[in-house]
Amino acid sequence: MHPRTPRSPRRGAWRNPACGPRLVDLESGYRTCTRTLQVPAGGDDAERSPADRVLRPGRRRGHAARNDLYHAAEVPMSMPPLHRRVLYLVRHGRADYTSRAYRETPRGPTFDPPLSAEGLEQARLLARRLLRMEPRPVAVACSPLRRALETVAPYAEAAGIQVEVVEDLAEAHLGEWEHLTFEEILATDPEVVERLRNQEAIWHRAPGGERLPEFRARVGRAVEGLLAAHPDGDVLVVAHGGVINAYVGPILGIEHEMFFLPENTSLNSVVVEGERRRVRFLNDVLHLTDPELFEAPAAGPSRDAASG
Repeated sequence: MHPRTPRSPRRGAWRNPACGPRLVDLESGYRTCTRTLQVPAGGDDAERSPADRVLRPGRRRGHAARNDLYHAAEVPMSMPPLHRRVLYLVRHGRADYTSRAYRETPRGPTFDPPLSAEGLEQARLLARRLLRMEPRPVAVACSPLRRALETVAPYAEAAGIQVEVVEDLAEAHLGEWEHLTFEEILATDPEVVERLRNQEAIWHRAPGGERLPEFRARVGRAVEGLLAAHPDGDVLVVAHGGVINAYVGPILGIEHEMFFLPENTSLNSVVVEGERRRVRFLNDVLHLTDPELFEAPAAGPSRDAASG
């Protein structure tokens, strides 16, 4: 056998010199490292022990990554396989925006309306879906604001579970805008309308409002604290559109404070593997658009009836 000519790294390929060869997690797209022994120059792979083999770049066809992008030989891994679980982030149901109710928070008085009749029905359909979820979340946490608490209540009651209320899961505080409707906010600042038309951020313009770095930091601490406290399974969080954006945005590398609007009671999920986070699904509202998918299975005939 002729010795193989070592290939030079792809242009722009990421490499950490302290970690050795680059591995790509094809499912998640995250890059990770493992320690291996380097392949000696020349010679045939069959003449080397498995411990001497490394992942060799495979041949790429076109621009699409193939499953054989990296041919894995038997490489001793420095870390055991990561435990995979899912973080579910749910936005509250539709609120009654005619309400003028407020709640005192560490950040100041915060708009705190109940759910509307439509929102209560959305919460009921959400509960029916969550009851069919397998596996069930090992922990359920919620914002302290009323619209979130009323959203999780039907599921908690039916499942017989305790909900952990976390103050830092509350929506971003908007300062002087807290007491205004959206239409009133647009009227107070003409530039907001123009920014909305051009997909530009607006909430940071609220006088006395919570700054984006601080908001993302408190949401991140709250969510990561829940994941650390419940390492053995999936975690469900019921909160707000801003909270979901604050957690998901940094994962995707998006700086915009509100890059998408989660639908009411939508399921947004993130795969958690050790320190890695991968967005799995956004804005899933199948329980609203196709509620028949989550109907309880019809009870079959009893054994006595079948035998009789």
